[in-house]
Amino acid sequence: MNGNMIRIVRILRGFSQRELGDRVGCSDVLIAYMENGKRSVTPSMNARIRSELGLTDDDVRELDELSQSLNRGNILGNIPRYE
Repeated sequence: MNGNMIRIVRILRGFSQRELGDRVGCSDVLIAYMENGKRSVTPSMNARIRSELGLTDDDVRELDELSQSLNRGNILGNIPRYE
């Protein structure tokens, strides 16, 4: 899970950075750094965050696919971009 995915799901679940940090045993500052890409998400932190946010492997896979589609700019399929 990357930082953007963490931020999106955290917000959708209604957690503040502080609340999520408290639940996974770190500071809100570290959550902010991970969300902004200033710190890497370690495998152990990834597992704790996924658990607290209630994400399954399938959920993460779907979020990753969505993220990749957004990065490629083709989330809407063949609809032409406005330029």
